[in-house]
Amino acid sequence: MSYTSTLLPYDAVRITFNVRTELRMTDPVDGPCLERAVATAMTRYPYLCRRLVLEDGAYRFVANDRPIAVQPFTGTPGALNTPAVNEQLISVDYHDNVIAVNACHMLAGGYGQFELIRTIVYYYVAERYGVTPQVPGIRLAGESIPDDERAFPTMETLPAAEPPRGEAPADGAFPDADYELLAREPERFFDCYYQLEFDQAPFMAKAKAVNGTPSSLFSALMFRALHRAWPDRTLPIQVAVMHNFQNQVGCPDSTCDLVRGLLLRYPDSMADASLRELCTFSRSVIAQQAGAENAIADTRAALERLAEVEKRKTLREKLDYCAAHPFIGAKVKSSCVVAYTGRTEWGDLRRYILSDAALTDGHPLLEILSLGDKLFVGFQQILRDTKYIDALCRALEEEEIPYKVSGPFPKTVPGLYLPKE
Repeated sequence: MSYTSTLLPYDAVRITFNVRTELRMTDPVDGPCLERAVATAMTRYPYLCRRLVLEDGAYRFVANDRPIAVQPFTGTPGALNTPAVNEQLISVDYHDNVIAVNACHMLAGGYGQFELIRTIVYYYVAERYGVTPQVPGIRLAGESIPDDERAFPTMETLPAAEPPRGEAPADGAFPDADYELLAREPERFFDCYYQLEFDQAPFMAKAKAVNGTPSSLFSALMFRALHRAWPDRTLPIQVAVMHNFQNQVGCPDSTCDLVRGLLLRYPDSMADASLRELCTFSRSVIAQQAGAENAIADTRAALERLAEVEKRKTLREKLDYCAAHPFIGAKVKSSCVVAYTGRTEWGDLRRYILSDAALTDGHPLLEILSLGDKLFVGFQQILRDTKYIDALCRALEEEEIPYKVSGPFPKTVPGLYLPKE
């Protein structure tokens, strides 16, 4: 395999799919200490020290023995795969009390990226405060790296499965009007995010009471919010929920990017449904679409598409093939995206972190992160307008879900340099 992800760099809509994770620490960041922590942590993750090159008409990940760049933040993170970041697909910057890790999503999914971030923070805290943090399952330098840590499905290793179930994907309502507005009034463009903060215990108690999970609950709330924000739409609200298929495709411990979008299409007839009814509906759709048969069929189709792309000799031919045969995620439009990395165990590190946020491209997009006793939601958009965050806050208040909101904050996500013929 030439790639650790089915997000091909030949897909124009995916080449900037990078993630910036910001951790706000309790104290100002010690730059030299952070640089040493990153250098030590990367010895545990040599497979993430990569650059993207163009060889014989094909993109390839190759080893990069230069250090990961650790730099003061100047306002915009350096583009990945450029000399500014030692041609790496990961970089780290810092300012005030913020540590930020920038990473190309093709290297690793959210699970894999957070394993790296945990290790970096472990070594930073250990030196900065002279302690030995206790962190469940932490991966440390000097350990052997299990083969299954970078497992990726192949046609030969994919488990057998029944034919996929469910309806064919279809377009949902989409914020076309926002993009048309920005074309007319570019001064309204503002790539930003709001941060919502929840106390985890009461939030999860509420989710349990309405038969929900973080993903299904926020999907239901976004259905309500967008149903009100878009009264003139002609298509149903459809939420794309990101889901890691690692278990279903036989790679349960893999840090590779095995994430796909599940499409939750809400009938307008559910506009007045209770939150419990909405969450039950959401969970049933998630369970069906995340089933092994669908996951395996989707992965098999992605591998077949990758094989077809690699048959083309030139970069231009590969790009043209991908444009003519888009992957499933590019075939349909959704109203918003909800992504939940899952519960991350921080152990003793939690006392040194005030908040965290994962930033990437999307409008509107919710990135849900768990941090010990708190749940943080980054509500991301590209428009200088409060209609979406106001609608979501109204939905939260109607259900008496306590929260704090701050922002908007400017969003800065790194670009990615792709070599050209």
